[in-house]
Amino acid sequence: MTYLKGVSPDQLRRFSQDTLSELILPLEKVADEIQEARKATKQSTVWCLTDPRDLEPFRARLVAVSSDARLKRIPTTHEKRYHDLLLATQDLYYSAGYIHDIYSAESVSFRKKAYKKSLKEWKEARKRLQRARDYFEKASAPNYRPSAG
Repeated sequence: MTYLKGVSPDQLRRFSQDTLSELILPLEKVADEIQEARKATKQSTVWCLTDPRDLEPFRARLVAVSSDARLKRIPTTHEKRYHDLLLATQDLYYSAGYIHDIYSAESVSFRKKAYKKSLKEWKEARKRLQRARDYFEKASAPNYRPSAG
């Protein structure tokens, strides 16, 4: 990743708007789809409800979004929240992996553990996404001025 210093307010605003539309909104959509897939397990009580390969499109989109995100030039003022987005992508990827474990596990106890881990990762991802969304929505406002911190 490349970090930039001395970015104009207009460039910061544009970067924030692009981050909202190109990263946050797609990640929120994937998070909602992962939540639906996890709900379909009926709290891990359903075994092999669907083909676990149905989760591969989620994971592929997360990898694609993450790869694109790493190629961007990031203003240093937005570095912390942008990093939150990358961590949210990782959390969602792990959550989808645990759902795969729910579908493929034979023991009930393992399915329950995988369900709990999936839910934990998903909740953490949603928190990070919400913090990033709040920040980048504020930063894309016309009157936004970055703080000195």
